[in-house]
Amino acid sequence: MFPSYHATEPQSSILGLSSFELEWLISDTIFATSFFSLFFLVFRRLYHPPTLADRQRGTSWCITTTNAFFMLILSFQYAKNFIFESFSPSLIWTDHRITRFTLTAFAVSLGLDLLFGCLFYPQHINFLSGWMHHILYLVLLAYLLSERVSCALMPALFEELPTFILGVGSMFPVFRNDIAFGVTFFLLRIVFHTIFSMRVIISNNNMDHPAASSAAVACCATLLLHCYWFFGWCKRITVYSKGRNPRLSLN
Repeated sequence: MFPSYHATEPQSSILGLSSFELEWLISDTIFATSFFSLFFLVFRRLYHPPTLADRQRGTSWCITTTNAFFMLILSFQYAKNFIFESFSPSLIWTDHRITRFTLTAFAVSLGLDLLFGCLFYPQHINFLSGWMHHILYLVLLAYLLSERVSCALMPALFEELPTFILGVGSMFPVFRNDIAFGVTFFLLRIVFHTIFSMRVIISNNNMDHPAASSAAVACCATLLLHCYWFFGWCKRITVYSKGRNPRLSLN
């Protein structure tokens, strides 16, 4: 694990951050914005599926899938430690330099997805999984950064695996596998997320931290949303299992 730190410098007026935390936020935002924007523009330039509708749909998954890939890499160690090592609330309610970068990059990807969605694929940005989901997550990420508990979200970011599977399949239909998506979604976003939420709620009773209660509420709310999405997948499970339409949309 990475060493935690405690901000001792005078706080700025932006999110209550210290001067070096503000410098990190600015540099991380510039780097992530540049990377995701450049990757998206290059991908859009080179991506030419058979139809315009396929291009718009595939393009709409570019930033989400790219972000999911990096979230899997950056969160793997935290998820592994969460599952296989003794759980300690002190490992959750703390901050590391790499975790602050991870949450900032995640926030940038959400913002750019909405921006590019308005410009290039507005029909693929819906209210629930687009605007509402992204804005609420931006608020949550800003709150965790301001409270210096960026580690609290790291184990849960490994839940981006089904998003990565679905995104790759949406951009390149030959790799579409709805059964793999459903299985990983159930294991990570239902089973793992339930365990994660229970530990956050339990730690809320043991840790005197202002972010603990808010994190517990966020965990329960996202679990309900995951159950709603999984129920939609289950309604089509007969179609998936028989393989009648392996490219069937899950939306």
